[in-house]
Amino acid sequence: MKVFYAAIILISLSLIFSSCNSLKKITGTDEGIQEQGKNQEERVPQEDKKEESLKKEKAVLTKEKERMFWKISGKDSSGKESTVFIQGTIHIGDERLYPLEQSVIASYLSADRIVAELSSEDSEKFAEELFFLTSSSYKKAEGRTVTKELSAEQRETLKQILDAKTLDFLTLLEPWCMVLAIISAPAKESPLSVDFSLDEYFSKRAAAEGRTVLGFDTLSGQLESLCSGTYSEQLESLKEILDGINGGEFFEKMTAASLALYNAYLSGDPDRLGELTSGDERNARWAEQLSSFLDKGGTTFVYAGCAHWVGEDSVFSVMKKMGVLEEKIQEGSK
Repeated sequence: MKVFYAAIILISLSLIFSSCNSLKKITGTDEGIQEQGKNQEERVPQEDKKEESLKKEKAVLTKEKERMFWKISGKDSSGKESTVFIQGTIHIGDERLYPLEQSVIASYLSADRIVAELSSEDSEKFAEELFFLTSSSYKKAEGRTVTKELSAEQRETLKQILDAKTLDFLTLLEPWCMVLAIISAPAKESPLSVDFSLDEYFSKRAAAEGRTVLGFDTLSGQLESLCSGTYSEQLESLKEILDGINGGEFFEKMTAASLALYNAYLSGDPDRLGELTSGDERNARWAEQLSSFLDKGGTTFVYAGCAHWVGEDSVFSVMKKMGVLEEKIQEGSK
């Protein structure tokens, strides 16, 4: 059961930074949507570099002494020095994340390009697009009512998680809206906040400094991950979640799971964090994109969820399998 709650936490953390404030707007529980960075930039190009990687000298990965911070040193397509800094983040936080090490700030300031999970352009549009999707969901539901498709036990679990006003609204939409509400609900009672996350810090700083942010993912891709599948498929996913949790203990267990993940992050131990996370199907694509940055040359600064950088199926592991990366153990790293 602990694994089940940890899995929900990972899903919620991957969505909450982009969608939490949007959901509040939609359900009438907040008056505004937090403004994201206003700079626009085309998305990260995706190129097939596998054949070329076989002919090139491998780039070198080092885990730096700073918390969840890595450096990749290599050569660009013309043989010049190329560097990628990676700051693994967690999409929630508190004051213990700060101050950031000056070496991390210096790496950010020296970067020729900045990359996050979503570009500044897409982050700015996320709330509006999510609102549109949710509004459209009423029509797509075609008069069906989610709660009528649930068992008495499942409905009772929902009542313990969502307030009556929110539940009455969401039951008229497609089931994915209910799923999003469930996994976002614990954020309201958590001692941790998206406002303290490193993602928020770098996003706001880049916007204030007039710097653009590229994105590994596209807006359409992230939104598709929220609402994919037929009504029946979404309903089955909702039922599976409700059957796997105890409504009365949901907030307590989700909070405990998020704190365990956060404390593992604070410890700065990638191996420990890897034990609490799982692979992401996006990592293969991210590995290709990261390799393309090395080919472009200059300095790249990446800030993105730490789960992508730890464990057996991390972006780094994929790059090693591609033959473009080798790791160097640096004394004093953690």
